[in-house]
Amino acid sequence: MARELPYLRPVPERNLSQASQRTTGWMIPMAWVEALPDWANTPVLGQVLWKWSALLLLFGLAIGTVLVVFLWGRRRPRDGSLWLYLRRLSAPVAILVLAPLLQHVTRVQINVTGSTAQLPFYLIEVALGVAVVWLVWLTVSWIAEAIIASPRVRSKSLDAHLIRLTARSVGIVAILVLMFRVAA
Repeated sequence: MARELPYLRPVPERNLSQASQRTTGWMIPMAWVEALPDWANTPVLGQVLWKWSALLLLFGLAIGTVLVVFLWGRRRPRDGSLWLYLRRLSAPVAILVLAPLLQHVTRVQINVTGSTAQLPFYLIEVALGVAVVWLVWLTVSWIAEAIIASPRVRSKSLDAHLIRLTARSVGIVAILVLMFRVAA
């Protein structure tokens, strides 16, 4: 019976859809959002413009960080040592660390929602897949080179070439699995 009665209190927000688009997590105070110019709160593809800008900035920082770590890992020539292997692992590990953080900030703090929000989350999933394949590729290659470096296998022998071929085959299978997973 009470459901049929009209709502008598004034609603502070006229457009609840736009209000939900502007809401954020606890790290971004609403006072900051309200202080933005009107053009920043203009809806574009289901999100307000400042959220798209924040996403671009966040993704740019993440990509820049991974690029710096990648270049740091590639500074020395290949010598097959464990230290060099660990340096080369730093870039995919950085992706594995940054991706969940990026996903959390995107979903909870910036509060990206709706159907267009699937694009950033899809890109994060692809980055995670690439990092896993990269780790598999590096690990299998390092194991193959460690086996070849043993005194029982000559580096130019047929056995060494077969070991390298097997390592590359495992890497290619990992790439194919990633491609099928992304396509599904």
